[in-house]
Amino acid sequence: MSIPICLSDLPAGSSGVITDILTDDTERRRLEQLGLIAGTVVRCRMRGIGGSPIAFTARGATIALRKETCQKIMLSADLYSKTYLLAGNPNVGKSTVFNALTGLRQHTGNWCGKTVSGASGILKHNGTIIRLIDTPGTYSLSSDTAEEEAAGRMIRETPHDCIICICDASCPERGLRLVLELLERSRKVVLGINLMDEAKRKHIRIHLQKLSDLLGIPVIGITARKRSTLAPLLDAAERISAQKADASPPAQPRTPEERIRYAEALCRQTVRAPKVPHRRTEQADRLLTGSFLKYPLMLALLFLTFWLTFVGANYPSALLSGLFSAICNAAQSGLDQIGAPAWLSGALIQGVLRGTGWVISVMLPPMAIFFPLFTLLEDIGILPRIAFNLDHCCAKCRACGKQALTMTMGFGCNAVGVTECRIIQSKRERLIAILTNALVPCNGRFPALLAIITIFFAGQDAGHSIRAAVIMTLFVLLSIAVTFAASAFLGKTVLRGQPSSFVLELPPYRMPQIGQILVRS
Repeated sequence: MSIPICLSDLPAGSSGVITDILTDDTERRRLEQLGLIAGTVVRCRMRGIGGSPIAFTARGATIALRKETCQKIMLSADLYSKTYLLAGNPNVGKSTVFNALTGLRQHTGNWCGKTVSGASGILKHNGTIIRLIDTPGTYSLSSDTAEEEAAGRMIRETPHDCIICICDASCPERGLRLVLELLERSRKVVLGINLMDEAKRKHIRIHLQKLSDLLGIPVIGITARKRSTLAPLLDAAERISAQKADASPPAQPRTPEERIRYAEALCRQTVRAPKVPHRRTEQADRLLTGSFLKYPLMLALLFLTFWLTFVGANYPSALLSGLFSAICNAAQSGLDQIGAPAWLSGALIQGVLRGTGWVISVMLPPMAIFFPLFTLLEDIGILPRIAFNLDHCCAKCRACGKQALTMTMGFGCNAVGVTECRIIQSKRERLIAILTNALVPCNGRFPALLAIITIFFAGQDAGHSIRAAVIMTLFVLLSIAVTFAASAFLGKTVLRGQPSSFVLELPPYRMPQIGQILVRS
């Protein structure tokens, strides 16, 4: 399939046809003298250090241009045999499927809105090179949020051979509404029912063949964590993509209400689920969000995270400190033997080497422990519950409840917290969340805070780790209070306005994937 790219993006060994040259007139005339005009076939040969310059062959000659010039030369290139789009509702495992098929590391998480922009990867199946595009999660192709608008635009405008729609086996009706809307545009759709293992634990049974017969498309049950279950999904996509475009016409358009009714009817015929909600989920939600214990439990989780970070960091910090101390002593002895002047040994050993060792031994262990713990809370599904509990406070500050999510992400890294503010739809509330995110301490500041707390408050006796965790928890609570105060000030003065509606899907509790936690953190 031909796709439009610029010459700078053409992989080495690949060919393309020039479609347009967007340089100024002087540079365009020079390129024309070299034979580079619309319709010229070019083949990328090699790249210099840092990706520039780029050497390519055209009309029998080898020409080298800087990357900036190549970015202005547009091509049409057949880089992939087929292109598949990966679509689905938020938090159904699309990115997990994408990572399993392409081997990439698109960020996944157990809350809605993790994928807010498209990602592209390459896979090979049965000798065919396939370009797989992971679209943002969406409930409809005509939604209002930025990520859902992007998903709808990608599905409508990106040339593709097949759409693989991923649906949650524990809640198939919602995913079927999107499938019905996709079928109104094209019949080249494959439905992948993900999380079949989770549905089995909840005693949910789906008649896949009957659902396939009713929809007229392949329906494949998968578990994204088990890569072996994904091969039938690609086989079905290969069969569908081989069909002619006019083999079967798209379905008749339906109104949103008609889609809801039809999806409900499909589930009645093909899905068997217990009438009583999942008991453990209900009990956990009552404890974490519906009882008077919700705030003490949140505080206890915060304290436990800090305590485990402080206690666990002591041992690797001591080992790293001893290692760098031994390296410094050995280096000092070597410099003394060759008669190096004192100013040189002082600058190299006491300055560069010992200073670097101190920073690594103090900062690396807490970060290596805090990030996996934080990712563990995210994987289980606790972060959206924190946003649910704090929405009342955010509304009082005229901010969005999702700011609690971005603020919590800021504890790991303020840059990540600012980036995740894209999930907030209102521009005013998104700006409030961005401006106040730096008021919570990120993990890079924790070692400095820990050092201050240890020196002035906690000491080094037997119970210092508990005291340090308590003081750090109080400091974090103070920073949260300051964040809410600053949000209220901005929301009532410079960024005056009423809080927008709060819509947040609470994902189910899930068992964490230890391997994924270590890779992502």
